[in-house]
Amino acid sequence: MKKLLDITLRQFAVFALLLVAASLPLAYWATWRIYLDEVDESLTQKTEDFVQRYSARFTPAEIAVWNDYQRDMQISPAVSGETAPRWFDDMVLDSLEREKVPYRCLLTPLPGLAGGRYQILARSSVLETEDLVLALMLLYGTLIGSLLLGWLWLTRRISKRLWQPFYDTLEKIRRFNLEHSEAPVFSPVQVLEFRQLNAAVTELAESSLRSWQQQKEFFENASHELQTPLAVLRAQLDLFMQDTSLTEIQSSSVAELAQSVNRLARLNRNLLLLSKIDNRVYTDKTMADVAGVLTRQLDFLQPLADTSGIQLKIKHLNPVFVNANAMLLDILLSNLLTNALRHTATQGTVDISMEDKKLEISNSGPEPLDPTQVFRRFAPGRSDGEGTGLGLAIAQRAAEVSGWALKYRWENGRHVFTVRF
Repeated sequence: MKKLLDITLRQFAVFALLLVAASLPLAYWATWRIYLDEVDESLTQKTEDFVQRYSARFTPAEIAVWNDYQRDMQISPAVSGETAPRWFDDMVLDSLEREKVPYRCLLTPLPGLAGGRYQILARSSVLETEDLVLALMLLYGTLIGSLLLGWLWLTRRISKRLWQPFYDTLEKIRRFNLEHSEAPVFSPVQVLEFRQLNAAVTELAESSLRSWQQQKEFFENASHELQTPLAVLRAQLDLFMQDTSLTEIQSSSVAELAQSVNRLARLNRNLLLLSKIDNRVYTDKTMADVAGVLTRQLDFLQPLADTSGIQLKIKHLNPVFVNANAMLLDILLSNLLTNALRHTATQGTVDISMEDKKLEISNSGPEPLDPTQVFRRFAPGRSDGEGTGLGLAIAQRAAEVSGWALKYRWENGRHVFTVRF
């Protein structure tokens, strides 16, 4: 991903480079054209001066002498067809340098010179001027390039300073968490757009916090309010189940109703537990032995595993001590182990391994789960007649609040849950 500032500067840089690349040849051609116009004017002036001063009294003998001393103004017999002055470029051999150099030439007919038909060739070397124009273009390119680089550097520096409030706002938005119950606080800025952005983000964050708090209070209050009616309902169902006058069909219906009420009670307890975790009720921390807690959990669940025909295998169980809330640690381990037992078929296995502050609990299963859905509350396909669909969600919240990483993966036909302490 590219930053907005980089994209803007890159577009300006490309445009400037194209502009410089197009302007250098144009500047060279214009400078060269101006110089040639000056040379043409000078050659025209020299030719006119010669005609005015010497053409009326020149003799054929003086023409040879003139040509010997005037290398850049040569008189020669006229070529038929030449009736008007003509400018052209030519390469002339330089006797000193022994190489041909470029010249600008003006050929002018002189019909009345020395009683015959002659023409005069006025020329001027443009070699040094051509080198001078190239040097000027090089200097021009260097100057423009330096100005362009300086402009890009200055623009980037100024833009970074101007955009710094935006990046500060972005960083605070990235760090914003509803669970912290605090809206981001932004520093005062002078730019109107950034000030409006900060105000809008603050308003949105405060609104989200209010909604989040209302949602948590609703779940907590609903769970508390449901406890008494559920207790009364369970007590009444127990009385009905003890009534010997009920028929077999009625007893079966009451049993199913009691099972549903029990599941509803467990769901209510889990929702209340989630609410307590979200509200940071479990804050007291002590040094806890993860292996010790895990061993007690395994001892408690061993009868359930035996009844279901599931084998619990401990591969490694190295001592690991963490600074954590004992209740959250117990909830995390209990939910992971219970989930593994509940979703393992008869004669299946649950493997437990603890090494280097990493706990892995794996169980055999028919097919992989969606890693993006496995920790969601009431995720489809994760609850059965006994579960509530909240066990793994509670485990993940307990891990998050404690600062641990809980991950899921499917490997070699097994569901693997990993906790890094």
